[in-house]
Amino acid sequence: MREKVRLAIRYAQQNVLRILVIELVLLVLLSCTVVTEAKDGYRKLMSARAELALFYTSSVEGVEDANAPLLEVAAETVDSKSFELYQLSVVKFADQWLGYPYVLGGRNIETGLDCAGFVNYVFRNAAGRDWSAMNVPGLYREIGGIAVSVDEMQPGDIIFFGSNQHIAIYAGDGQIVHAMDEENDICRTTLFRANGRTYSGKRIKEVRRVLEEGEQYRV
Repeated sequence: MREKVRLAIRYAQQNVLRILVIELVLLVLLSCTVVTEAKDGYRKLMSARAELALFYTSSVEGVEDANAPLLEVAAETVDSKSFELYQLSVVKFADQWLGYPYVLGGRNIETGLDCAGFVNYVFRNAAGRDWSAMNVPGLYREIGGIAVSVDEMQPGDIIFFGSNQHIAIYAGDGQIVHAMDEENDICRTTLFRANGRTYSGKRIKEVRRVLEEGEQYRV
Protein backbone atom coordinates (compact mmCIF):
# COMPACT_ATOMS: atom_id res chain seq x y z
CA MET A 1 0.00 0.00 0.00
CA ARG A 2 2.77 2.42 0.93
CA GLU A 3 4.56 1.61 -2.30
CA LYS A 4 1.48 2.57 -4.29
CA VAL A 5 1.26 5.88 -2.48
CA ARG A 6 4.92 6.64 -3.18
CA LEU A 7 4.43 5.81 -6.86
CA ALA A 8 1.37 8.02 -7.02
CA ILE A 9 3.24 10.93 -5.43
CA ARG A 10 6.20 10.48 -7.77
CA TYR A 11 3.86 10.38 -10.77
CA ALA A 12 2.14 13.58 -9.64
CA GLN A 13 5.49 15.32 -9.14
CA GLN A 14 6.63 14.31 -12.61
CA ASN A 15 3.41 15.67 -14.12
CA VAL A 16 3.82 18.96 -12.25
CA LEU A 17 7.39 19.20 -13.49
CA ARG A 18 6.27 18.57 -17.07
CA ILE A 19 3.60 21.28 -16.77
CA LEU A 20 6.14 23.78 -15.41
CA VAL A 21 8.56 23.01 -18.24
CA ILE A 22 5.80 23.43 -20.84
CA GLU A 23 4.74 26.75 -19.29
CA LEU A 24 8.35 27.93 -19.25
CA VAL A 25 8.76 27.06 -22.93
CA LEU A 26 5.52 28.85 -23.80
CA LEU A 27 6.62 31.91 -21.83
CA VAL A 28 9.95 32.03 -23.68
CA LEU A 29 8.20 31.69 -27.05
CA LEU A 30 5.73 34.44 -26.15
CA SER A 31 8.56 36.74 -25.05
CA CYS A 32 10.39 36.15 -28.32
CA THR A 33 7.24 36.94 -30.27
CA VAL A 34 6.67 40.19 -28.35
CA VAL A 35 10.28 41.27 -28.82
CA THR A 36 10.12 40.48 -32.54
CA GLU A 37 6.88 42.42 -32.98
CA ALA A 38 8.31 45.32 -31.00
CA LYS A 39 11.42 45.37 -33.19
CA ASP A 40 9.29 45.25 -36.33
CA GLY A 41 7.13 48.08 -35.01
CA TYR A 42 10.19 50.15 -34.14
CA ARG A 43 11.70 49.59 -37.59
CA LYS A 44 8.43 50.64 -39.23
CA LEU A 45 8.28 53.76 -37.06
CA MET A 46 11.85 54.72 -37.90
CA SER A 47 11.16 54.12 -41.58
CA ALA A 48 8.07 56.32 -41.48
CA ARG A 49 9.97 59.08 -39.70
CA ALA A 50 12.77 58.90 -42.26
CA GLU A 51 10.28 59.13 -45.14
CA LEU A 52 8.57 62.09 -43.50
CA ALA A 53 11.89 63.86 -42.96
CA LEU A 54 12.87 63.21 -46.57
CA PHE A 55 9.54 64.54 -47.80
CA TYR A 56 9.83 67.65 -45.64
CA THR A 57 13.41 68.34 -46.72
CA SER A 58 12.67 67.88 -50.41
CA SER A 59 9.54 70.03 -50.08
CA VAL A 60 11.44 72.92 -48.51
CA GLU A 61 14.71 72.73 -50.43
CA GLY A 62 13.22 71.94 -53.82
CA VAL A 63 10.16 74.14 -53.61
CA GLU A 64 9.02 75.63 -56.93
CA ASP A 65 6.97 78.78 -57.46
CA ALA A 66 3.88 76.62 -57.83
CA ASN A 67 4.32 75.41 -54.25
CA ALA A 68 4.97 78.85 -52.79
CA PRO A 69 1.27 79.65 -52.14
CA LEU A 70 1.02 76.49 -50.04
CA LEU A 71 3.84 77.66 -47.82
CA GLU A 72 2.26 81.12 -47.57
CA VAL A 73 -1.05 79.59 -46.51
CA ALA A 74 0.73 77.59 -43.80
CA ALA A 75 2.47 80.74 -42.56
CA GLU A 76 -0.82 82.64 -42.52
CA THR A 77 -2.40 79.83 -40.50
CA VAL A 78 0.36 80.04 -37.89
CA ASP A 79 0.07 83.84 -37.79
CA SER A 80 -3.70 83.64 -37.34
CA LYS A 81 -3.31 81.19 -34.47
CA SER A 82 -0.68 83.42 -32.88
CA PHE A 83 -3.00 86.41 -33.21
CA GLU A 84 -5.81 84.52 -31.45
CA LEU A 85 -3.43 83.66 -28.61
CA TYR A 86 -2.37 87.30 -28.47
CA GLN A 87 -5.98 88.45 -28.16
CA LEU A 88 -6.68 85.89 -25.45
CA SER A 89 -3.51 86.85 -23.57
CA VAL A 90 -4.83 90.40 -23.19
CA VAL A 91 -8.10 89.07 -21.78
CA LYS A 92 -6.21 86.70 -19.49
CA PHE A 93 -4.19 89.61 -18.14
CA ALA A 94 -7.38 91.58 -17.51
CA ASP A 95 -8.87 88.59 -15.67
CA GLN A 96 -6.00 88.68 -13.18
CA TRP A 97 -7.56 91.77 -11.64
CA LEU A 98 -11.08 90.48 -11.11
CA GLY A 99 -12.32 91.63 -7.70
CA TYR A 100 -9.97 94.60 -7.45
CA PRO A 101 -11.71 97.83 -6.44
CA TYR A 102 -13.49 100.29 -8.69
CA VAL A 103 -12.61 103.89 -7.84
CA LEU A 104 -13.89 106.77 -9.95
CA GLY A 105 -10.82 108.66 -11.19
CA GLY A 106 -8.52 106.08 -9.60
CA ARG A 107 -4.96 105.82 -10.85
CA ASN A 108 -3.60 102.68 -9.18
CA ILE A 109 -4.67 99.10 -9.88
CA GLU A 110 -4.04 98.10 -6.27
CA THR A 111 -6.15 100.86 -4.73
CA GLY A 112 -8.68 101.15 -7.55
CA LEU A 113 -9.35 102.23 -11.14
CA ASP A 114 -12.43 103.29 -13.04
CA CYS A 115 -13.47 101.81 -16.40
CA ALA A 116 -11.16 103.97 -18.54
CA GLY A 117 -8.23 103.63 -16.16
CA PHE A 118 -8.62 99.84 -16.18
CA VAL A 119 -8.67 99.59 -19.99
CA ASN A 120 -5.64 101.88 -20.19
CA TYR A 121 -3.80 99.77 -17.59
CA VAL A 122 -4.56 96.46 -19.31
CA PHE A 123 -3.49 97.55 -22.78
CA ARG A 124 -0.38 99.33 -21.54
CA ASN A 125 0.86 96.25 -19.71
CA ALA A 126 -0.47 93.43 -21.91
CA ALA A 127 -0.18 95.01 -25.36
CA GLY A 128 2.42 97.77 -25.01
CA ARG A 129 0.02 100.64 -25.73
CA ASP A 130 1.08 104.08 -24.56
CA TRP A 131 -2.19 105.94 -24.21
CA SER A 132 -2.25 109.07 -22.09
CA ALA A 133 -6.02 109.39 -21.77
CA MET A 134 -7.57 108.17 -18.53
CA ASN A 135 -11.20 108.90 -19.35
CA VAL A 136 -13.63 107.41 -21.85
CA PRO A 137 -13.91 110.36 -24.28
CA GLY A 138 -10.13 110.69 -24.33
CA LEU A 139 -9.63 107.01 -25.10
CA TYR A 140 -12.28 107.14 -27.81
CA ARG A 141 -10.21 109.84 -29.56
CA GLU A 142 -6.79 108.37 -28.86
CA ILE A 143 -6.80 104.58 -29.20
CA GLY A 144 -7.19 104.39 -33.00
CA GLY A 145 -7.78 100.90 -34.39
CA ILE A 146 -10.69 99.96 -36.63
CA ALA A 147 -14.41 99.86 -35.94
CA VAL A 148 -16.02 96.42 -36.16
CA SER A 149 -19.61 95.32 -35.87
CA VAL A 150 -21.03 93.67 -32.76
CA ASP A 151 -21.37 90.43 -34.72
CA GLU A 152 -17.64 90.52 -35.55
CA MET A 153 -16.37 91.12 -32.02
CA GLN A 154 -13.31 89.18 -30.95
CA PRO A 155 -11.55 88.86 -27.56
CA GLY A 156 -9.51 91.98 -26.86
CA ASP A 157 -11.84 94.36 -28.73
CA ILE A 158 -12.82 97.52 -26.85
CA ILE A 159 -16.50 98.44 -26.46
CA PHE A 160 -17.74 102.00 -25.91
CA PHE A 161 -21.19 102.40 -24.36
CA GLY A 162 -23.66 105.26 -24.48
CA SER A 163 -22.29 108.69 -25.32
CA ASN A 164 -18.81 107.71 -24.12
CA GLN A 165 -20.19 106.84 -20.70
CA HIS A 166 -18.50 103.48 -20.20
CA ILE A 167 -15.80 101.30 -21.73
CA ALA A 168 -15.11 97.56 -21.47
CA ILE A 169 -12.98 94.80 -22.99
CA TYR A 170 -14.72 92.02 -24.89
CA ALA A 171 -13.66 88.72 -23.33
CA GLY A 172 -15.31 86.31 -25.79
CA ASP A 173 -18.29 84.00 -25.30
CA GLY A 174 -20.65 86.95 -24.89
CA GLN A 175 -18.84 88.40 -21.87
CA ILE A 176 -16.96 91.57 -21.06
CA VAL A 177 -14.33 92.31 -18.40
CA HIS A 178 -14.40 95.83 -17.01
CA ALA A 179 -14.28 98.07 -13.98
CA MET A 180 -18.05 98.20 -13.62
CA ASP A 181 -18.92 100.33 -10.57
CA GLU A 182 -18.34 100.61 -6.83
CA GLU A 183 -20.77 97.76 -6.12
CA ASN A 184 -19.29 95.24 -8.59
CA ASP A 185 -15.67 96.46 -8.87
CA ILE A 186 -13.57 94.84 -11.66
CA CYS A 187 -15.60 91.92 -12.90
CA ARG A 188 -16.84 89.81 -15.80
CA THR A 189 -20.34 90.51 -17.03
CA THR A 190 -22.60 88.91 -19.62
CA LEU A 191 -22.87 91.58 -22.29
CA PHE A 192 -26.46 91.04 -23.42
CA ARG A 193 -29.59 90.19 -21.51
CA ALA A 194 -32.21 87.77 -22.77
CA ASN A 195 -34.18 90.69 -24.24
CA GLY A 196 -31.23 91.68 -26.42
CA ARG A 197 -30.37 94.83 -24.49
CA THR A 198 -26.95 95.32 -22.93
CA TYR A 199 -26.41 94.45 -19.27
CA SER A 200 -26.79 98.13 -18.28
CA GLY A 201 -29.34 99.15 -20.90
CA LYS A 202 -26.83 101.54 -22.48
CA ARG A 203 -26.46 101.16 -26.24
CA ILE A 204 -23.15 100.14 -27.75
CA LYS A 205 -21.70 103.22 -29.39
CA GLU A 206 -18.79 101.47 -31.09
CA VAL A 207 -16.58 98.40 -30.98
CA ARG A 208 -12.94 99.14 -31.71
CA ARG A 209 -10.21 96.63 -32.58
CA VAL A 210 -6.80 97.97 -31.60
CA LEU A 211 -4.85 94.71 -31.59
CA GLU A 212 -3.23 94.13 -34.96
CA GLU A 213 -1.95 91.01 -36.68
CA GLY A 214 1.80 91.11 -37.20
CA GLU A 215 2.58 92.84 -33.89
CA GLN A 216 5.22 91.53 -31.55
CA TYR A 217 2.81 89.35 -29.65
CA ARG A 218 3.18 89.00 -25.91
CA VAL A 219 1.96 85.41 -25.64
